[in-house]
Amino acid sequence: MLIEKHELTMSQLGLGHLTEFDLMVMFGNAHSHHLVQDLDITPEGIRDAAGLLLYPAYFCTHLKVPPHRTLGRFGPWSHVDVGTDVKRFGDTVLESRYLFGSDGEVPADPALWGEADLVSMYGSNLIVVDATEEGSARKVSVPKPGCIASLDKLRRPPAAIGRARKVRGAGFDLPGDGFLYLEEPFRYKLLPHRDASPGHAMIFAMFTRLMDYAEFHLLSEVLRPALPHAVLHHLEVLDRETFYYGNAFAGDEVAVTVVGDLELAEPDFHGEALDIVSAGKLTFNIEVTNARGGALLALAHVEKLLALPTSLQDLTQDVRRFYTAHYEA
Repeated sequence: MLIEKHELTMSQLGLGHLTEFDLMVMFGNAHSHHLVQDLDITPEGIRDAAGLLLYPAYFCTHLKVPPHRTLGRFGPWSHVDVGTDVKRFGDTVLESRYLFGSDGEVPADPALWGEADLVSMYGSNLIVVDATEEGSARKVSVPKPGCIASLDKLRRPPAAIGRARKVRGAGFDLPGDGFLYLEEPFRYKLLPHRDASPGHAMIFAMFTRLMDYAEFHLLSEVLRPALPHAVLHHLEVLDRETFYYGNAFAGDEVAVTVVGDLELAEPDFHGEALDIVSAGKLTFNIEVTNARGGALLALAHVEKLLALPTSLQDLTQDVRRFYTAHYEA
């Protein structure tokens, strides 16, 4: 178990608030630090017997955010705790839990994490040869002794292994009929340095941005009437379960399909806080593929809350107008 303390700065947030991408990068960093905890190496020292660089590639993440603890409440200069607890099944499978909160909120005992009403994430990884190594091709490999921290052992394989197969074959359920959808996939060209480092695959958190881009395109540019940008700027993630089946590199083009539904929410859905007003809950199923070859890269089920500042509560009527046009017309 490892708890890291951070000050959120402009290097992470710019002049805005904490985003899902920022948070997942912090979780990924904590995971890497955990794997070399108490060792005299950096994560780049995790090698196999042949000296090849290894990388813990996520095949599943599941983020959960309580409605009253939305990420938008964390701005620059916030002091926060990032907890991670990683376990190992066999030689090449990892399972991890993460907890995020304000300074001092993450319990020192992981046994208490399930009771903590904080932002959390579950993750599962395969230890593979890094994409920068010639002929890696997502090859699974075992870390050399002394190149990975001593981790508690799991008696059973992570449940995410079986669920990943099920989701790939059957997809996710939706609460409604999927009235909100893209007729044509949203296409996005990955650029070097912006979306992926040259020679490296995208980091797992980048999939979140791709999905958000496609979702924004659907809600603001495809559907008519659309939701105003002033509304969409206040979408807050509540839940995102993602399975990763492949990856992409700078120069690749991806295609993202989105199917979803909207439910109107009670003004106090988020809890007792008076500085925001809940307007609606959006649910999406999202698929990311390689636009050229069609290879499946990721599938996700996402739930988001439209949490408008009280000063903008008149925009709830735009949400109702959007709902009426697409569900009651």
